[in-house]
Amino acid sequence: MIDFWTVNRYGTAYKMPDYIRFVDKEVPSRYDSNGMVITTDITKEQLLGLAEEQLATQAHVKFTFPPDITVPMLEDYELSELEIYELTTPMFAVNEAITVQFVDAATVPDFLQLSYDEALPFGEKYAKEREAWLCRKLQQDFVAVIAYYQNEAVGAVELIVQENTVELDQFFVREAFQRQGIGSTIQAFIEAHFLYHTIFLVADASDTPREMYQRQGYDYCATFYELTKQPPSL
Repeated sequence: MIDFWTVNRYGTAYKMPDYIRFVDKEVPSRYDSNGMVITTDITKEQLLGLAEEQLATQAHVKFTFPPDITVPMLEDYELSELEIYELTTPMFAVNEAITVQFVDAATVPDFLQLSYDEALPFGEKYAKEREAWLCRKLQQDFVAVIAYYQNEAVGAVELIVQENTVELDQFFVREAFQRQGIGSTIQAFIEAHFLYHTIFLVADASDTPREMYQRQGYDYCATFYELTKQPPSL
């Protein structure tokens, strides 16, 4: 069964008595790479102290709370509710007009441009950091999938492949091409290539895609929460 601790977390982990600190100096503005997972119930005052610790080395603050940990409410912080879903009974409608493939040397430029454009709304600094990070990862054992419609790149997803699991990360379809079965076609491709892996993803509880995932054969596993505070300039 997939649970909170199955979810991948980027960055180097430093385990402390009350939390796990994640730091990635290569992508300091990436929230998923730089923050803290709180592992015990703590007070609001303690949390504010940990926020100051984060701000000593990064511009944002991020706390992640496992399902069994109480979330203290802090002013000026955004609370996000996230849900984990595991694929159990695949029911993907495939659009035959869509070509899906693993990212390779020939498709890297398209993948990088897609990813840059998707990251740009979060700031040029982040988009450039992420592009440089992807370039490094693509030289290693990085796995990603890209989709084309009429020879135009329209969607992509990064795969975090472990021994028994595959996590779908940074999954998106360009806005102009949504609701055409592209996301479903991408997932059908992944499911066909990882028949002996458990496929799962994390969805924002406030987004409509959650209902779509349920229709496609995903089962709910768990809910967890995040508290984030953006830099003052954002």
